[in-house]
Amino acid sequence: RRFLDAEGIVAIRRPNRGRCIAAFRETALLCQALAPRGLKIRTLVLINDSSLPISIDSSPLANLQALVEAASAPVPILAGLTDSFERGYHLQSFCLVANQALLRDPAWSLFWMALETDLNKYELIGAGEVGLSLCLASAGVQLRPLFPLVDRLLSLPTAQEELRLCNDMTIERLNASLFLPRTLLEEGCSFVKKLALFAVPASGLELTAACLQRIAPALRADFSQDLTRLLASRNHPQEGDMA
Repeated sequence: RRFLDAEGIVAIRRPNRGRCIAAFRETALLCQALAPRGLKIRTLVLINDSSLPISIDSSPLANLQALVEAASAPVPILAGLTDSFERGYHLQSFCLVANQALLRDPAWSLFWMALETDLNKYELIGAGEVGLSLCLASAGVQLRPLFPLVDRLLSLPTAQEELRLCNDMTIERLNASLFLPRTLLEEGCSFVKKLALFAVPASGLELTAACLQRIAPALRADFSQDLTRLLASRNHPQEGDMA
């Protein structure tokens, strides 16, 4: 279902089945199809439900506004909250912002039209999440992370502490949104990956008690139900996947 509000913002609502990159593809192609009919989109924001929006030092809306501002230029830009070097440099797909120039760029539409979504989760991350950044970068599109790993996060003392908990993980394996949650929070990121709230002994993945205590007042009342749905989707990928 599609909704158009009084401010001219189009929202698309769909059942939470299938992987998020397929929903992003569906949305991108829909915007492309509606453009000849007069729909002028200045900014396209793509967000999935793998992260928990919270408000501590800054708000999720402030983060989104910062992304929109980062993409405000006459040249094609894809902005994201975080970046990663896993399987090739890319913006992490849980929150992406494409500006108007990018929506008009042939590389954008060609990528989505060519993307095969009937893949397993690992393949789809490579083809969709990583592939999007690689494809756009090769076409000269600027990639702008709001919280860049190398240019900003890795030099911070908090990041060094979190990395020690992860056995000094190499940058090729480092997923900032999972392994540096405390650093991201303290830097002003208002989105916490839900999986970062679970302790994973094999990797040392966990938020510190102090950080959890800091987050707790901002958690929604239905948080436990939300996590139940998340775990169900992970265990039953054929019914839905909230990656």
